Amino acid sequence: SFSPGSPHGLAFDGNYLWCVANGEDKIYKLNSDGSVESSISSPGPSPTGLTFDGTYLWNSDDNSLEIYRLDTSGNMLSSFNAPGGDSTGLAFDGTYLWNADFASGGKIHKINTSGTLVGSFDSPGNGPEGLAYDGTSLWNVDINENKVYKLDMYGNVINSCSSPGSIPIGLTFDGTY
Repeated sequence: SFSPGSPHGLAFDGNYLWCVANGEDKIYKLNSDGSVESSISSPGPSPTGLTFDGTYLWNSDDNSLEIYRLDTSGNMLSSFNAPGGDSTGLAFDGTYLWNADFASGGKIHKINTSGTLVGSFDSPGNGPEGLAYDGTSLWNVDINENKVYKLDMYGNVINSCSSPGSIPIGLTFDGTY
């Protein structure tokens, strides 16, 4: 099974789970049993967030403070500056990218796919990491609070629970869970 040095962002493409390995600067494509199907090099030196928009992978990097659009073969197609000072989690809602920003006490930014900031709100905890979108709500894990938050699209907390493990970082939605 898969065991990267420092797993961060997660994405599901309908068939495979993708995982960013921060310490290895890799993005792994995983089979349902956890075995590695393949890997690609991350475009930035410190990959954190990851999401899939139906065609492309999007990867945020907390060192370069860039958000990269990649094809699933690892080719970087475009990039833009992340809106905050510590870019972590990423989610895609069908139209917009959502980017967790660990800096300044925690923000969640709404960005169009060209990189224009559309809006922001304070994250519910001060250590936002992974983000996911379930078709209706945003989900955010907080590393400092050890919580999972379900949010409406304006940042209001709908529900929350304790993280099943300590130091939650990555989060994705597979269509059911």
